[in-house]
Amino acid sequence: MESCKNNKEFLSAEWDQLETPPGSSSLLETWLENPRTSNSSATLSSCMSMEPCACPEECMFTALSHADVTFRKMEGYLRSRQLCDVILVAGERRIPAHRLVLSSVSDYFAAMFTSDVREAKQDEVKMEGVDPDALWVLVQYAYTGRLELREDTIESLLSASCLLQLSSVVQACCSFLMKQLHPSNCLGIRSYADAQGCHDLQRAAHAYTMDHFLEVVAGQEFLLLPVEEMERLLTSDDINVPDEETVVTSLLTWVRHDTTRQRHLPLLLAHIRLPLLQPQVRAARTCCPMTYYYCFINNHLF
Repeated sequence: MESCKNNKEFLSAEWDQLETPPGSSSLLETWLENPRTSNSSATLSSCMSMEPCACPEECMFTALSHADVTFRKMEGYLRSRQLCDVILVAGERRIPAHRLVLSSVSDYFAAMFTSDVREAKQDEVKMEGVDPDALWVLVQYAYTGRLELREDTIESLLSASCLLQLSSVVQACCSFLMKQLHPSNCLGIRSYADAQGCHDLQRAAHAYTMDHFLEVVAGQEFLLLPVEEMERLLTSDDINVPDEETVVTSLLTWVRHDTTRQRHLPLLLAHIRLPLLQPQVRAARTCCPMTYYYCFINNHLF
């Protein structure tokens, strides 16, 4: 109390020196009558003169689990079909979802829903050429960031993720298939990767095929190769074989599986490396190619 009294007397003595127009209250009286206003003004003046934080990070609150909590809530809305603003139709399956979530994960959906196209305004969007189960798995992935990779569904999942431009899923699927490479499936994986434009997977499958060529030609996939793929194998410089005769024998095994392929022999035998054949075989083919082909076919096919 004594301190407050002294402060009041000090202010009175100082402010009495200021000229006050006749009939008006002194500044001290005004301050005493309106202490709340004065305090607020003083507080505002103090705030305006505050210096910025020396360490900005100390002034910022960050909820570390904010993204996880938010996406869990979104997933809950997905499963309860609440606040959904689009339905994806694949085959007989109808999948409700949220445009914002799909667009934030998939460049395909982002382009669809943010551009001036018909689908951007439709409540239902037909997804042509997409496996319904794979689409549902990828929609769930958009909310959770998780998906199961299995041998029986990996190809449909990779096809759908390529279409939806989910690069992280494409990479995960390709890495999974690289680990599954085997002489019994490497040709199929190589062809599939080529069709999907997965270049890293295609190169890995091709390299595996070349390294394990002797095991590959003993499998069913080799016998079912189309002529274009067979020619592609023969033109490769990386085939791991003990001699060129092994390549010729593999070719004839392929022809023997379907005798209608005999008409392709002149084209395919042209890719045989003559300098790598045994001298007597090389000489026979050089002297009379047509006779060589005829004798070679008769001796090895029948």
